[in-house]
Amino acid sequence: MRTLIRTLLAVFLLPFFAPKAAAADTPKDVVQAFYTAHFKDFDSVGPGLRKKERWLSKGFLGAIHSYQQWETKHTTKGDVEGLDGDLFTDAQDEPSSFTVGEAKVNGDHADVPFTHVFADKKKVYETRKGIAKLVNEGGAWKVDNIIIDKVDARKLLVEITHGK
Repeated sequence: MRTLIRTLLAVFLLPFFAPKAAAADTPKDVVQAFYTAHFKDFDSVGPGLRKKERWLSKGFLGAIHSYQQWETKHTTKGDVEGLDGDLFTDAQDEPSSFTVGEAKVNGDHADVPFTHVFADKKKVYETRKGIAKLVNEGGAWKVDNIIIDKVDARKLLVEITHGK
């Protein structure tokens, strides 16, 4: 009888306590989850990057890792070389909020518009619009590039690491 009760409890209660699978399966969901994670750890090329790699394409990660290697070789202690801000926001300050728009999907590629809002004590001082370019890799949508105010993150990384 005890075994039956335990089994019934497990069957009925397990769905309430089992970890939920990531709901980030549409391009819009991926961008929402990516920026939510990024703003918890505002680091695009350092240790914080590891926490966001699951949302990034192999190509974008490769470009970021090439930049990290270049930075290690070309930056002396105390100098600022390469990126002059955060790669995923094209800013030095963290946005106070963001919104994600509806995706435009074309086959294995998607463009997802977003807006970063910068505010100081509830007063908005800047709003920046961008596009997250996604690619479908193995059935999962991944951020492949970010373009904000005509600043193309992947192009910037290539220009820095391979010269302009």
